[in-house]
Amino acid sequence: TSFTSLRGDDDSQSLPTVFALNSVTGARLYTRSLGEIRMPPVLANNGVFVATHHATLFKLDPNTGATSWQANFTATSYTRNGPVVDAPINMVYVVDTSGRLVGFRDVCTITVQLWATALGGAKVSSAPTIHSPTHKVYVGSSADRA
Repeated sequence: TSFTSLRGDDDSQSLPTVFALNSVTGARLYTRSLGEIRMPPVLANNGVFVATHHATLFKLDPNTGATSWQANFTATSYTRNGPVVDAPINMVYVVDTSGRLVGFRDVCTITVQLWATALGGAKVSSAPTIHSPTHKVYVGSSADRA
C-alpha cells in the first residue's frame, strides 16, 4: 500500500485529502479528507501519520483510514514540517511556523504531547531528523541562531 497527499499547481494550493493506493495496481483503497496537507504522510508504528497545515496531527489506521487519534498542538501558528516518527520509543515530532519542535508520545489509540521546545526564534527550514540509536532529534534552520 502507498500513501500520498496531493498538491495543486503551485505551493500555495494544497488539497485536503490523503489517498491510500495499492502499490502494485494503483487502485484506490480509500481517501480521507483531513484539512490542508502540505507534507507527505509517514507510515510507522502501525499507522499513517499526517500533519495538516493548521497544526493538527492525525494517526490513521493504514488498512481503513479510520482516525486512531488526533492532536491539535498549537493555536497560533501552522505546521512547518513533519511528521517524523521515532518508532522504537513511540515518539512523533512536528515543527510549527513559530519555530517550535513538538514531541508526542504515540500510545495505541491515544497520544500525549510530552513537550514543545522553542528553537530561539529560528526559522526552521527542514523536517526533523532522528538518530535512532541515540534518539536524538536534529532540526535545520535558515537563521544564524538557535
